[in-house]
Amino acid sequence: MLLVIGASCSSSNEPESADSVDESFRFVDVASDVGLDASHSAFRWAPSMDPVAMMGGGACWIDIDQDGWLDLFLTDTWSDGEWGQWDSEGELPTSRLYRNESGSFTEVTTDWNAGLQARALGCVAADMNADGLTDIFVTTSRENVLLWNVDGERFEDGSEQAGVDGYGWHAGAAVGDLDGDGLMDLVVTGYADPNRPRPEASTGFPNTIEPIEDLVYRNVGVDQDGRSQFEEVAQAAGLESDGAEYGLGVLIFDADEDGDLDIHIANDTQPNRLYLNESVTSSIRFREVGEAAGADDPNSGMGIAAVDLDADGLLDLFVTNLAGQGHADLRSAPAPGFGYSPNSSGAARRGLDATGWGVAHGDFDLDGDSDLLVASGKIPITSLVESAESLAYFTNFSDERLVDRSEAVGLGEVSPRNGRSIAVADYDNDGDLDALVTAIGEPVVLLESRGSSNNWLSIDPGSPMPGLHAIVTLADGTQIRRTTTTGSSWLSSEDHRLNFGFGSNTVASSVLVTDREGTVLGEWSDVSSGQTLRLP
Repeated sequence: MLLVIGASCSSSNEPESADSVDESFRFVDVASDVGLDASHSAFRWAPSMDPVAMMGGGACWIDIDQDGWLDLFLTDTWSDGEWGQWDSEGELPTSRLYRNESGSFTEVTTDWNAGLQARALGCVAADMNADGLTDIFVTTSRENVLLWNVDGERFEDGSEQAGVDGYGWHAGAAVGDLDGDGLMDLVVTGYADPNRPRPEASTGFPNTIEPIEDLVYRNVGVDQDGRSQFEEVAQAAGLESDGAEYGLGVLIFDADEDGDLDIHIANDTQPNRLYLNESVTSSIRFREVGEAAGADDPNSGMGIAAVDLDADGLLDLFVTNLAGQGHADLRSAPAPGFGYSPNSSGAARRGLDATGWGVAHGDFDLDGDSDLLVASGKIPITSLVESAESLAYFTNFSDERLVDRSEAVGLGEVSPRNGRSIAVADYDNDGDLDALVTAIGEPVVLLESRGSSNNWLSIDPGSPMPGLHAIVTLADGTQIRRTTTTGSSWLSSEDHRLNFGFGSNTVASSVLVTDREGTVLGEWSDVSSGQTLRLP
């Protein structure tokens, strides 16, 4: 689904202080209460040195039947050496699909033909053939899968016919219209090939095996069956011109605010890459500017979030890394350019003590700015208990600080776990943002936001629309901005709707929604809080 990103707030009010925190706001794990009984299946019997299984699984929020409630797709895998035991018990792990019925979930995996028996990793949910229905693309350690949504009633594998069944160990996936032709294109990160060792390697995994190429699939239009066809153009488009790298996370967003969509890739043990879009219609072209833009963090990049943390109207980048490295909190400047923030407090420093995976953001406490959630877990996994680490929540203050309030909001009551993906969504349609968290070998956690007395507004485009922009101007002059992307955090896809916290404000003097080229899609005046606006 579309990830809601970016929040910039400008106001004549005094900067928020630590004393102004909404003490009543909390997260409560309600997964078992609402029918989410899924667990990640890796290491059911014992941990092993299986790097594929250690990556965990992704989560995709997706309205499969267009009823206005977000359903949930979860990838799964078995770990190396345990396939036989699973098979002998007749229950080989598959991906799972849960239908959301007014905030309660029922598993519909079989009914929807959504159970993939594969070593699946990431997923991204988007309308890939512009038929108004949301499809799912899944990365695996072997062959990737595209599940077409058929009539809002079932999924059907169309990977080979569409030309996106790339072979090899892939991780992240993101969607956006890269060449401006109105069709959704697809970017997939390639990781490594266990069948091609590098005996000359002087450093450890993954450098002991050869990397595999990232993929860019250009959507060339629909066939006679109404399904899109794709051509792979990564090399011609300018990705990895010096050779394949160990790609993990990927995000498509407008880094330089020129109206087209750029690509940021988090590489493992190699510099991250920022590709600026220089495409024209029917031809995708990128120029790599990671080093020049200061976006080339050299550590073990995994999860990515793009969000305006310092209220300057520009999207910043937050990339999670291996323990001991520190997370990359990169604040933006025009051009584009990014610099490490000296004010991020515990958020970046958490990466010195914990290995970060999923990183997601949203205005969880509805005060007008975006906060961060980070999932962590040690690697390699030697014990599910000893490798577990705690979830972390960072409140954003207007003096650019990210303050750790994990215990204060109840995350201490969610036991440490081998956290991987985080996917944010308003699953219960009550106006605030909740978060689904996956963990290796453990049940999913659904963190429901509770207790905030602040007001809210939501904008529903009806279906995933990457590159959508919205500006809400409150009665006191505060402006809050949101932009949408499709696929990020870690292996996941999030709510396609735009969520705004109003604080104590009850009215927005204006709401403006445009596409990435600036065309007005919706405009309202004197909008009361506590409602969802729908684009015409």
